[in-house]
Amino acid sequence: MNLNDRIYKIETSLLGQYEKLLNKKLDKAIEIGNYTQMMIFSNELIEINSGNAKYYFTRGVGYYNLKHIDEAISDFKTCLYLASEQFPEAKHYLEVCNFNMKEFEESLKNNCKKEYI
Repeated sequence: MNLNDRIYKIETSLLGQYEKLLNKKLDKAIEIGNYTQMMIFSNELIEINSGNAKYYFTRGVGYYNLKHIDEAISDFKTCLYLASEQFPEAKHYLEVCNFNMKEFEESLKNNCKKEYI
């Protein structure tokens, strides 16, 4: 095994350990309902493993609860694309987000009309 192969093996091992550590922190943030931390840890985990639907789902939940609906929609769509059968609740959240966006747009239209009448 040459030096580059050894370095790659060590880096991969360390990255895997770091991902496990971040997952524990993410699980704790989920447990206590700390949406900001959920987003922070999910962001870091997505940088490490962008193919893991759980990370998009948890970040989407964080965005949703902090009223960042556009970002939540994007994450729920990505989650469903990666693993729809594992996260059926992502579809529910996506439907709720879309409903909230429609209500907001209607409210905005109505308020704008009232101001100019």
